[in-house]
Amino acid sequence: MITKGLEFVPQNAIPVRNFAAFEKKFSWNQFVRFFKFVRKLSPDLSITFHAPWWVNFALFLARVPKRVGVLSQWHSFLFLNAGVRQKRSRAEKHEAHYNLDLVAHALNEELKFTEFKPLRLKSPFMERDLAQWNLTSKNYFVVHPGMGGSALNWPLSSYEALIRKLAQQKTVVVTGTAIDAHFVNPLKEKLDGQKNILFLDQKINIHQLLLILKNAHAVLAPSTGVVHLAASLDTPTVGIYSPILVERALRWGPLGQDVQTLTPPLKTDKTDGVISADVMTQISVEDVYQKLVR
Repeated sequence: MITKGLEFVPQNAIPVRNFAAFEKKFSWNQFVRFFKFVRKLSPDLSITFHAPWWVNFALFLARVPKRVGVLSQWHSFLFLNAGVRQKRSRAEKHEAHYNLDLVAHALNEELKFTEFKPLRLKSPFMERDLAQWNLTSKNYFVVHPGMGGSALNWPLSSYEALIRKLAQQKTVVVTGTAIDAHFVNPLKEKLDGQKNILFLDQKINIHQLLLILKNAHAVLAPSTGVVHLAASLDTPTVGIYSPILVERALRWGPLGQDVQTLTPPLKTDKTDGVISADVMTQISVEDVYQKLVR
């Protein structure tokens, strides 16, 4: 069961997953629909990875015999009967490892992370569909500079310098959503219309984005959904990550066959307090360029 708006992930997964999608925001209509759905399934076990309070309440009312999840907020202590204490803020391992620990607890089995492969996605279109943007497979880079703001990002001046440098080798496709506009628009003002630079921000749907990511020579993005989509498509992917403890790649980095992450080398051991965004300038344009080209 997933949040509405993410249906494209299980629809394009290999293999395709069965799923149901629900709005995250509480409403009585949504709550009743979810409750009836669970009652119809009549599961022996539920595992809550990340959900609002009313989801656990519905599982409780539906009398699911074993209800597993993270014991943190008030509702988890009330509605889960097999909860687990996890200190995810310590960022000692990847979120996927933490989730696997919940599954191991739920099944009462010892599960090794090495036995599991990351989620793989397929592109919903053919390579020939790239022609509408005058692109050919593996002959362009994708740079996605935007993010939701939950972590430190690379400076816009660095993105600009990188895009200019990459454009001397191949076409550079710049992607972004409306949320990313304050990252993309300043770059567009300086780079739009220049040779080998194509801005597709807010011009493509999610399925077209998957096509473009799948066929890229390499993809660069900060800590945001696109970096995970690219990695899940088995596209060579480089992620830009903050050195702050709770934002590090160790916890939030993409999982895939050809994935690399870059984090600024801190001159201090301080990784959990307030760190200036200037620290991100320590990731050099040349280093990112070399990783993408190779």
